[in-house]
Amino acid sequence: MADIRFDDDVDDVIEHCLTGNVICRILKNTNVQPFNFEKPPQSNYNGNFPKENSLKRKDSFRKIVQNGAWGSNHGINNFNYNSSSGLILGFSRLIFEGEGSTLFWSQEITAVLHNLIYKIKSNKTKNYVIRMLDVPCGDMVWMKRFLESRNDINYTGIDVVPELISSHKKNFKNKNWKFYVQDIVDVKSLGFYDIILCRMLLQHLYSGDILRILQLFSDSGSSFLISTTYPSEAINEELNLQQSDNPGRYRKVNLELPPFSLIAPICICRDGPIYNRELNTHYVAVWRLPLINVIDCLDGYSHFVDVGGAKILYNSCSKKYL
Repeated sequence: MADIRFDDDVDDVIEHCLTGNVICRILKNTNVQPFNFEKPPQSNYNGNFPKENSLKRKDSFRKIVQNGAWGSNHGINNFNYNSSSGLILGFSRLIFEGEGSTLFWSQEITAVLHNLIYKIKSNKTKNYVIRMLDVPCGDMVWMKRFLESRNDINYTGIDVVPELISSHKKNFKNKNWKFYVQDIVDVKSLGFYDIILCRMLLQHLYSGDILRILQLFSDSGSSFLISTTYPSEAINEELNLQQSDNPGRYRKVNLELPPFSLIAPICICRDGPIYNRELNTHYVAVWRLPLINVIDCLDGYSHFVDVGGAKILYNSCSKKYL
């Protein structure tokens, strides 16, 4: 396993989540504060962050999955969903949530999870069980494979789409995995988890709702957050649900820039294949909880760094050097 310093309270480098190689060093941020979504760091944002009506959000995601709007061409409406049994015909073999849910696209995140679990357990007793929250759990295609490869995870998956959760409860009834229909934006509090996995969710939400979710994670008393982020983005454009060409309600979100302004993660790596470096700008990063904001980050800093063989322009509120 890569020797990544997940247990080091003083992070002065960003490492590659798989290899442990140093991507860049960090100049210490002196102006930081505990994450506070009600009082975000001073920035060029006016603080009026849009939020979405809960019922509209739930209905929107349900329609996306039903119609395959994330490009999977496998919407629930194209198959036989039995509402009485809660089963989707052939569900365990199908992808309802886009390329990111495939085994091909999930090799890196699977390795990141194994690596982080190894490091957490290195400081625990031999039989320590990892508590993991997966939000959203989605169609469980790659996660099913990951969980079946281990016997030391207490897994909880939540999703806003009731058909998915109903099918999971039926398909995995002999597993000790827990599933709940929940909209994470509406959740008021969370218990402790060693790992909160929030992969490929935040880019589909308004900034105000993202801030609320990050606050929830930060206040949970949990240990680590793994989240999708887009470090090459120089500004976080707001989600526009009026675009007719954006049925998947997608935009790129850089968690290290305003209005989120998170301190640099412990580690980061590409999420998905490298066959198209221009299109694949998905990355996953690991942050220690509770989260920390960088204060007075107006535009951030740009640095060219090499992340696992791909040289990218890394935009962040943290000053970096090689």
